[in-house]
Amino acid sequence: YGNAPMHWAALTGQLALVDLLLDRGADINVVRCDGARPVDLARGDYDYRLQRDASPDAPQDIGLIVGYFIARGADYDIVVAADCGDLGRVKALLAEDRSRGGYLPPYHNWYTGSPLKCAAAKGHTDIVKVLLESGADPNMPEPPIAPDGIAIYDAASKGHVDVVRLLLDHGARANVAVDSCPGSLEAALSNEDTEMVELLRKHGAEEAPSD
Repeated sequence: YGNAPMHWAALTGQLALVDLLLDRGADINVVRCDGARPVDLARGDYDYRLQRDASPDAPQDIGLIVGYFIARGADYDIVVAADCGDLGRVKALLAEDRSRGGYLPPYHNWYTGSPLKCAAAKGHTDIVKVLLESGADPNMPEPPIAPDGIAIYDAASKGHVDVVRLLLDHGARANVAVDSCPGSLEAALSNEDTEMVELLRKHGAEEAPSD
């Protein structure tokens, strides 16, 4: 993708490099050719992931890295706010424009995406509730990996049963597949999450037939 130095600093968690680059006039919000900003890449991208590929000396707390970028002036949009669990910021941005609840940023994949996807994946139930009440669609496609939405899959696979219940109450499909992974029901079964499995089945989720 032709990472700029600031993108590489975010991907690798090199906060001292962030400071060095900023001291020399680098743009903390520089946009990569695929739409990614440095703050987006603190979560990783397909080819490079902090907890898998970075030096053991790099900070492993993604929230710390994102927070550092915010403190140094990175754009703090509704996606970042939802991911970080900043309910006040989410509410403030929705008060300015309710349509932000359905925002899909240019850079979206497993690691970032819509505000609802990010909040659901982290188990931020209060933010999920606010986003749904603002009109966010729990089944909004997030191409290319999630044509039927991804919020319920992320929440179910991570055991956030209260989030899944909220999504279902707002019309989310109970069993959606994401990329090459099985559906949300299969993810719950794999986790041996009995409560999640029962909830999803109650709302019509069925296992995909075996070949």
